[in-house]
Amino acid sequence: MNKNPPRKGDRYVVLKEFEAIVQTQWFAPFSGGDYRLLPAGLEFVVTADPPPVATAVGCKPEPFERWEAVLVEESDRTDELYGGYSVVIPFKYLATHCARQ
Repeated sequence: MNKNPPRKGDRYVVLKEFEAIVQTQWFAPFSGGDYRLLPAGLEFVVTADPPPVATAVGCKPEPFERWEAVLVEESDRTDELYGGYSVVIPFKYLATHCARQ
Protein backbone atom coordinates (compact mmCIF):
# COMPACT_ATOMS: atom_id res chain seq x y z
CA MET A 1 0.00 0.00 0.00
CA ASN A 2 1.20 3.48 -0.84
CA LYS A 3 2.07 5.32 2.38
CA ASN A 4 1.90 8.69 0.62
CA PRO A 5 -0.98 8.44 -1.87
CA PRO A 6 -1.72 11.23 -4.33
CA ARG A 7 -4.27 13.80 -3.20
CA LYS A 8 -6.36 16.41 -4.94
CA GLY A 9 -4.16 19.37 -5.85
CA ASP A 10 -0.87 17.46 -5.79
CA ARG A 11 1.43 18.48 -8.64
CA TYR A 12 3.71 16.14 -10.56
CA VAL A 13 6.03 16.18 -13.55
CA VAL A 14 6.72 13.27 -15.91
CA LEU A 15 10.40 12.28 -15.74
CA LYS A 16 10.30 9.39 -18.21
CA GLU A 17 7.65 8.92 -20.91
CA PHE A 18 5.01 6.25 -20.45
CA GLU A 19 1.64 5.25 -21.83
CA ALA A 20 -1.53 6.39 -20.08
CA ILE A 21 -5.19 6.87 -20.92
CA VAL A 22 -6.19 10.27 -22.28
CA GLN A 23 -9.96 10.59 -21.81
CA THR A 24 -12.02 12.97 -23.88
CA GLN A 25 -15.17 14.58 -22.55
CA TRP A 26 -18.04 15.61 -24.77
CA PHE A 27 -21.14 17.77 -24.66
CA ALA A 28 -23.07 14.57 -25.38
CA PRO A 29 -23.82 11.32 -23.52
CA PHE A 30 -20.43 9.93 -24.49
CA SER A 31 -16.82 9.88 -23.39
CA GLY A 32 -13.87 8.58 -25.33
CA GLY A 33 -10.17 8.30 -25.26
CA ASP A 34 -7.13 6.28 -26.09
CA TYR A 35 -3.71 5.37 -24.82
CA ARG A 36 -1.05 8.01 -25.52
CA LEU A 37 2.59 8.45 -24.60
CA LEU A 38 2.95 11.12 -21.93
CA PRO A 39 6.23 12.89 -22.68
CA ALA A 40 8.91 13.81 -20.18
CA GLY A 41 8.34 17.35 -18.94
CA LEU A 42 4.55 17.15 -18.89
CA GLU A 43 3.30 18.70 -15.65
CA PHE A 44 -0.06 17.78 -14.16
CA VAL A 45 -2.27 18.24 -11.13
CA VAL A 46 -4.40 15.55 -9.45
CA THR A 47 -8.07 16.49 -9.89
CA ALA A 48 -9.67 14.42 -7.08
CA ASP A 49 -8.72 12.26 -4.13
CA PRO A 50 -8.65 8.66 -5.36
CA PRO A 51 -10.80 6.15 -3.46
CA PRO A 52 -8.96 3.54 -1.35
CA VAL A 53 -9.43 0.81 -3.98
CA ALA A 54 -8.13 2.95 -6.89
CA THR A 55 -5.23 1.79 -9.05
CA ALA A 56 -4.92 5.08 -10.95
CA VAL A 57 -5.59 8.78 -10.50
CA GLY A 58 -7.31 11.40 -12.66
CA CYS A 59 -5.18 14.38 -13.62
CA LYS A 60 -5.24 17.62 -15.59
CA PRO A 61 -2.12 18.52 -17.58
CA GLU A 62 -0.81 22.06 -17.15
CA PRO A 63 -0.79 24.24 -19.06
CA PHE A 64 -3.95 22.57 -20.34
CA GLU A 65 -3.93 24.11 -23.84
CA ARG A 66 -0.26 23.34 -24.51
CA TRP A 67 -0.65 19.61 -23.97
CA GLU A 68 -4.09 19.35 -25.57
CA ALA A 69 -2.60 19.55 -29.09
CA VAL A 70 -0.10 16.81 -28.20
CA LEU A 71 -2.51 14.42 -26.45
CA VAL A 72 -5.85 14.80 -28.26
CA GLU A 73 -6.51 14.04 -31.93
CA GLU A 74 -7.23 17.13 -34.03
CA SER A 75 -10.50 15.59 -35.25
CA ASP A 76 -11.67 15.43 -31.62
CA ARG A 77 -10.41 18.90 -30.66
CA THR A 78 -12.21 20.53 -33.58
CA ASP A 79 -15.51 18.70 -33.13
CA GLU A 80 -18.27 21.04 -31.96
CA LEU A 81 -19.25 18.60 -29.19
CA TYR A 82 -15.73 18.23 -27.78
CA GLY A 83 -15.64 19.36 -24.15
CA GLY A 84 -12.08 18.76 -22.99
CA TYR A 85 -9.74 16.03 -21.83
CA SER A 86 -8.07 14.53 -18.78
CA VAL A 87 -5.40 11.93 -18.14
CA VAL A 88 -5.63 8.75 -16.06
CA ILE A 89 -2.28 7.78 -14.58
CA PRO A 90 -1.73 4.34 -13.01
CA PHE A 91 -0.13 4.48 -9.57
CA LYS A 92 2.74 2.24 -10.78
CA TYR A 93 3.82 4.93 -13.28
CA LEU A 94 3.19 7.74 -10.84
CA ALA A 95 5.73 6.13 -8.52
CA THR A 96 8.32 5.15 -11.14
CA HIS A 97 8.06 7.72 -13.95
CA CYS A 98 6.92 10.92 -12.20
CA ALA A 99 8.07 13.24 -9.43
CA ARG A 100 5.90 15.17 -6.99
CA GLN A 101 6.61 18.90 -7.12
